[in-house]
Amino acid sequence: MKYSLLYPVALTLLCSCSNQPSANLDELQWMLGRWEQSSPEGQLSETWTQLNDSTFTGDSYFVAKKDTLFSEKILLTATGNGILYTPTVADQNEGKPVDFKMTSSGKFKVSFENKNHDFPQKIAYSLHDDYLKAVISGKQSGATKSETFLMKRSD
Repeated sequence: MKYSLLYPVALTLLCSCSNQPSANLDELQWMLGRWEQSSPEGQLSETWTQLNDSTFTGDSYFVAKKDTLFSEKILLTATGNGILYTPTVADQNEGKPVDFKMTSSGKFKVSFENKNHDFPQKIAYSLHDDYLKAVISGKQSGATKSETFLMKRSD
């Protein structure tokens, strides 16, 4: 009789301690807004807006001396199988979108992975006061590589 009462409690604790990320965009509201990083090389801007309950849109671009050197459109979509981070870069992957699946999330941090992508294979975001930290990482030409971007809220 004692075991039958403990089983539901143990099962509840096991489920609540799971590292499985949520498929709810509400916990990623902290990403919304305009973020910028200035450097001697140029200006990086990333803007996140909420399209609806299941989709955020992102625009990211890097400008140097009035020339846009890089731009991408991003969809962050809650699906039945989790949250997808889907960037589209005009001059990469034949202009086709690439899906990265959320692999972990926590308070003010989230990671997405696509182990089959050339580079990066992992994209992570975290919030630090009024800075958004984005890290792209993985293997490129057999070597481990990582790039970090610290963007200050500008809206």
